[in-house]
Amino acid sequence: MDYENTPLLGSNALPVVPSIHVALKRVAVLDANQIRFHDVVNDESNLKDHPTEVSFALCVLLHLRKKKKQPPPSEDLYESWLAHKTGTGDADVLEDFIMEIWTLFLAEYRNVRDIETVLWTTFPLEDRNGRTSRVVDLLAETDSPTSLLSHPLVVAGFENAWRNGTGYLRPPTTYAILTRYDGLSTPR
Repeated sequence: MDYENTPLLGSNALPVVPSIHVALKRVAVLDANQIRFHDVVNDESNLKDHPTEVSFALCVLLHLRKKKKQPPPSEDLYESWLAHKTGTGDADVLEDFIMEIWTLFLAEYRNVRDIETVLWTTFPLEDRNGRTSRVVDLLAETDSPTSLLSHPLVVAGFENAWRNGTGYLRPPTTYAILTRYDGLSTPR
């Protein structure tokens, strides 16, 4: 479907981002040791850049880790213990993989905008409901992985957002306002 886009009409095309639920279903069937980055972020994801891909992968894996740490209840005590033991082991493997992705992301220079993108990008949980999730939302939970939560760049990202706001929350700059005004004004 083509959308008309002119300075007078603006853009009515919304960016298409994948839902976490779809990717979560895809990787939940895999053994925790077998999950790779391309399993989470595949070619159909339509993500615009590497920081957004990393953000999406971390969101999916943090949701999967949370799910693994909460095994389904069982009446059988041994079954419950076994599910908990397996879930905890899988959660530990996923936490290691989450840190591997974060470390590989930081292997080259990243500016503030890249770090903000990873931490603050919003993804829909499901295709049709309005609930969303971000890495920061998952790190705010009580059982979040301390290795990522205590990473110096994550802490610095939170401190920077606290002091300066994020690019997602900052008011537009004067240049952006003038550009938008000029684009929507009567042609000269």
